[in-house]
Amino acid sequence: MTQEQWNTGWMRSLAVMLNGQTLGQVDQMGDPITDDTFLVMLNSFGDRVTYTLPQSPRSRGWKLLMNTYDLEDPFGEKMLDGVLDVAGRSIVILRELKADEAHPFQTEQAENRQADSEPATEPLEVAEPVLEEA
Repeated sequence: MTQEQWNTGWMRSLAVMLNGQTLGQVDQMGDPITDDTFLVMLNSFGDRVTYTLPQSPRSRGWKLLMNTYDLEDPFGEKMLDGVLDVAGRSIVILRELKADEAHPFQTEQAENRQADSEPATEPLEVAEPVLEEA
């Protein structure tokens, strides 16, 4: 790695996927040992970095588990898809959705994609702006 590459701003961020399905270990009965899959994003850069989230190993999507930038609710959980802005000097941890979490989320995503791609059958009504009197 060159000095120029080392000093590039976006290189001050790192994402690591810990795939719990590829541990390569077996239990006493010879069954594979598996765990959850995590995506850890570290941003040591001073500004936010936008990550494009990779497809999860089981194509279920991701759930936010921890965001060190959110001081009021660092462990606030929410479903994520697409891209994620990671604030400067912060860490974000995501977990692949479990089967029971993924089904409603995937259904909602599919409905949103379908709604975006279908043409409107009726003209949209535009509401008049409401002006408050002082």
